[in-house]
Amino acid sequence: MIQKVYENIYLNSVRLPNTPLKSLNSYIITDANRALIIDSGFNTQISSEDFFGGIKELGIDIKNTDLFLTHLHADHSGLASLFQRESSGKVYSSINDASYITKMIQHSFSDLFVMSLKLFGMEPSEEFFSSHPAVSYCPDSAIDFTYVKPNDIIKIADFELNVISVPGHTPDHISLYDPNKKIYFSGDHILDSISPNIAFWGDEHPDMLGEYLSSLDKTSALDIDIIFPSHRNIIKDYKRRIAEIKAHHFERLSEVLGLLDENGSKATVIEIASAMHWDYRAESFDAFPNAQKWFACSEAMAHLEHLKSIGKISSSDIQGIRYYFYNP
Repeated sequence: MIQKVYENIYLNSVRLPNTPLKSLNSYIITDANRALIIDSGFNTQISSEDFFGGIKELGIDIKNTDLFLTHLHADHSGLASLFQRESSGKVYSSINDASYITKMIQHSFSDLFVMSLKLFGMEPSEEFFSSHPAVSYCPDSAIDFTYVKPNDIIKIADFELNVISVPGHTPDHISLYDPNKKIYFSGDHILDSISPNIAFWGDEHPDMLGEYLSSLDKTSALDIDIIFPSHRNIIKDYKRRIAEIKAHHFERLSEVLGLLDENGSKATVIEIASAMHWDYRAESFDAFPNAQKWFACSEAMAHLEHLKSIGKISSSDIQGIRYYFYNP
C-alpha cells in the first residue's frame, strides 16, 4: 500500500510474513527521471508482491532506480538480489554489513549463530536456525554492491542525503539525513513503540550496546523535524523517543544486574535471558520460537557485555560457555 508522506517521498508498506514486525516501511523517493528506494523486504512472494507492486503503482521505471540498504537484516535486504536482476541501478550498502549479507547468501552465516549458541550455554545446532529469517528469507544470489561510507552524499530530486554511521543494531548500520530538509531515514536505528534488538556480534564487537547508546547520542545532536523509520509510525518528537529508548536499555541493564545477583553472582546467558521480561506472546521462554529465543539470548548478552565493559561484572569462558560474575 502506497502512502505519500512528504513531497516526492512515498511509504510502501511491505508485508513480512511469520514475524511480529508484520511489515516494513520501504521508502521510495521519486525524481523526474530516477528513483531511490530505501530497504526492500523478505525474499518471499508476499514481500515481493508488495515491493514491486509499489514501484509499479507509482509508475517508476525500475531500470532507473537505485536501492539503499540501511543494514543487513533480511527484512531490509532480502529482495536486493531480485531487484538487481530487474534494475540497472545501484544497490548501496555499508561495506561491513554487505559482507554479512554475502555470508547469508553463501549460507555460511549460520556458522556464526552456532558459535553463539555454545557461548549462550545452549546446545550448538545447525537445525536450530532452520526457521531464522537470515536463513529463510535472505537474498538468493550474489549482489554487486556500491559501498557507501559516512559523509557520502546521495542526491535525488532536491534532496541531499548524507550517509550517517549508527552502529548498534548491526555492526555497520547506516542511515540517511538531509540537514536542509531536516528529515532522517533511520532504518532500525530508531523505531517508534518498539525497541530495536541490540545483539551480541562476537568478541570483535565487544560492546555493541555501548556503540548503540553512542549512536543515539549522535542522532540526538542532529536537527531533525521528521524521522522515517523502517517499522511502525513516523516519528516527530525524536529527542523524546531517543530518551525513551535509552531509558529502556538502562532498565534492562538494571534488570540483568539484579538477576545475576539473585542467581548467586554467577550465570550463563541462557539463565539470564530465560528469567528476563520479554514482550513476546508465549507461555514461557521455552515456548519461544527458535529465532526469538536466539534474539533474546543475544540481546541479554549485549547487556551483559556492556555491564562488563563498565566494570560492573566480569566473565570467564569455561569449555566454550561464557559465565558472568557479579562484582559486588
